[in-house]
Amino acid sequence: MINQKSKANFALFALAIIFFAVGVTEFISVGVLPAISKSFMITTSTAGLITTIYALGVALGAPILTILTAKFQRKGTILGAIIIFIIGHLIIGFATNFGEVIFGRLIAGASHGLLFALSPTIAAELVDESRQASAIAYIFTGFTIATALGAPLGTAVSTYWGWRVPFLTIATLGIVAWILNRVALPKQARKNVEISSIADQVKLILHPHVLLTLLITILGYGGTFATFTYLSSIL
Repeated sequence: MINQKSKANFALFALAIIFFAVGVTEFISVGVLPAISKSFMITTSTAGLITTIYALGVALGAPILTILTAKFQRKGTILGAIIIFIIGHLIIGFATNFGEVIFGRLIAGASHGLLFALSPTIAAELVDESRQASAIAYIFTGFTIATALGAPLGTAVSTYWGWRVPFLTIATLGIVAWILNRVALPKQARKNVEISSIADQVKLILHPHVLLTLLITILGYGGTFATFTYLSSIL
């Protein structure tokens, strides 16, 4: 019979697969940007919206969707977010125009925000207090690996098989993640606790120390992604 620790480890692996899929789709835009630009006959800067809109989806999805799903069961919320993630990539993979690509990226980004908000909390609840930090670090390993592999994989696959294949592959990876989490996550996961309203969160964001931290993050990641997104064109 499978012991409790093994079940927890399997659940953490399932969550890590989510983070891997999310990480790949976040950085894959670097590799597919030139191909998308050529496919829809648009400028490289316009094609770069696949990164901008995705980031917007993440920024809006994390706080808003987390509040809207606060009273829902966590397992159901996670599975629902993965389904949205899959749908977003199917829209991209079968898009007939650039607008559909942007819409798919927005949906995928929103699900990304919700998945990142809930997964660490679930990971921490799967283990005892002494292992909580390592559990969260473990699921983020999936994202770390994706950070290194996302761009080169996207470039290689889009070069030989077209830019749609990477997104359809991510959709398939999302399906695998959904199945694993459907099986691995505890059925009796407790409901989300009450969280602050949007107004309370806005008030918190306007605190000088929080604003300074956000500004540092925005400038740091903004500069990094501005360069990273157009890396293929620069090279």
